[in-house]
Amino acid sequence: MRKKFSLWLTVFMLASLAFSACSEKQESEAVEETIELFAEIAQSKIERFDSIELQALDEETRLLWSSSNESVAVIEDGRVVALATGETVISATDGDVVQEQTVRIVDEGEKPVIDVESLPVLLGSSYEIQANAYFKNRKLEGATFTYSVADTSIATLTGATLTGVAYGETSVTINASWRGQLNVAQKQVPCIVNRNAAIYTDKSEYVVYTMESVMGRTFSTSEQIETIVYLDNERVQDAAVTWEIADESVATIDQNGTVRAVDVGETTAVGKCVSNGVELFTRNIPVKVEKPYVQTQDDYLFDGNEQYARFENALGTNYTVGKAVNVANGAEYPVANGLIDISSFESGEYRFALYENSMAFAAEVNVIIADYIVRTAEDLVTMTSDHFTEYIALANDIENVGVHKPQRGGEYKFLGTFNGLGHTISGMQLTGASGNAGLFSDVGTCTFKNVAIIGTFSANNQGALFYRAAGKGVITVDNVYIHMTVASDACSGSAGVGGLVHTGTALVMSNCIVKVDGLDKNEQTQINCGFVTGRVKSTLVKLNDCYFIGNGKISAEYADETNVYYNMYNITYGNNVFEDETLFAETKGLEFGGFNKYWSLESGIPVFQA
Repeated sequence: MRKKFSLWLTVFMLASLAFSACSEKQESEAVEETIELFAEIAQSKIERFDSIELQALDEETRLLWSSSNESVAVIEDGRVVALATGETVISATDGDVVQEQTVRIVDEGEKPVIDVESLPVLLGSSYEIQANAYFKNRKLEGATFTYSVADTSIATLTGATLTGVAYGETSVTINASWRGQLNVAQKQVPCIVNRNAAIYTDKSEYVVYTMESVMGRTFSTSEQIETIVYLDNERVQDAAVTWEIADESVATIDQNGTVRAVDVGETTAVGKCVSNGVELFTRNIPVKVEKPYVQTQDDYLFDGNEQYARFENALGTNYTVGKAVNVANGAEYPVANGLIDISSFESGEYRFALYENSMAFAAEVNVIIADYIVRTAEDLVTMTSDHFTEYIALANDIENVGVHKPQRGGEYKFLGTFNGLGHTISGMQLTGASGNAGLFSDVGTCTFKNVAIIGTFSANNQGALFYRAAGKGVITVDNVYIHMTVASDACSGSAGVGGLVHTGTALVMSNCIVKVDGLDKNEQTQINCGFVTGRVKSTLVKLNDCYFIGNGKISAEYADETNVYYNMYNITYGNNVFEDETLFAETKGLEFGGFNKYWSLESGIPVFQA
């Protein structure tokens, strides 16, 4: 008896599971039957002439839309367009899935409007009427128009072309039809036929300035208004125009129509002329008086160790600066007796708008506040020995530098910014019993930019910019021109020319020109030499918009090519092109996108203009 009961229990449980599975299947099918394809239209009714956007729930699904009664509403460009009163069913289909919604179109009496307000036309001239109809600020696409004129002795119509035939006033009636429905909108528009009588000026507005010149730029403090007078389609010769100006505290005007600046502001001028008894006027002509605003790329260098900077020295003694505004953040700084307090400024680069004391002009300039300024060859030696984390700037060209070998050692690392401001260091001789020389030695994360270096290599293990790097961070070299000559025995070992000798950090060069005389990539003695590096030692080298002139390699042959990336434009100059070998650059033709104000490209080959 116990076994029989167990059997029946088992059967019952299996039946229950089967029923449950069936129920789940039915529920699943029920879910599939109620899949929604579009968002339900919230409005219970749509006004005639209106249109409602349909919103698919899945933007990537292309639904097939339809209206069951297209005399009531149609679907165009994803919108329901209401045509006439009645009901229709809007359907969306995606394969076997269909969603429907019934919508009702009503007419509550609101009509479309026509956008033409007036139709002025000149005697003997024609005007093409451009009409549109709108319903609730939405254009009725497909609307067509017919026109009729009330008095054909004043104006005539040919289609939409209105022609003035006599002086006077009449009206034009415009009727709009839409999708086969006639006269859905109507409007009567005034039509005035005028004499072609007016004073025309050569400009729509006139701008004059408070000063004639600022920082070598010229500005006009006066301007003459040129006029042409027409009466009845003919130009009136030698018409005498008299002038008035609304606000003489801003500008004056003489009877020749010459506007002269008085003070910053805006006003209007009006000209008047009487011809054949007809009095003619110009419109109110805008006149603006502005202060000159000069945007320059000029650099002005100040010593950050001093408390004050004198902007008059930068702008010239003819100007008295009243205030300085930081263009980046809008902060204003007063200038007293020509001095601005820079003691709170970090060293670096700023762009200031300098306003003249009377606020008669403003000039944007670049301001560089440096921790150390190089003016002489002696300053150059001091810089490379004692200044390691600062902003250094080159104030002028330095010629005949002579022998240069920076102090080196594990603690001497340059980690700052060197900005050459477009100047040149020339005549630099990198030498030494074992080489190991460059402009800097033992550098880390730092920036070199806007400088030209011209000199010679006469020993091994040398670089025009730096001897070696500290192995941390990124060295950025931007807008630098290097022209070095290699002595006959300088590359017998592992000398590097053009950039650095060996490093364990990353090097990024952009907008640079490197010309090296005396290199030959095929010479066995120069196997460890390169335009940029001699020994790479796991360096990540990136070159962007750089230009190499000569017959050498970008880097030493034994460098790890997986760590070198090229994105540059190269061209040869009197030598062979770079060959397609392991570390040679790919020749892509002459094309530049990043060079800035210190470069001249007029000759085709970039020239560094210090």
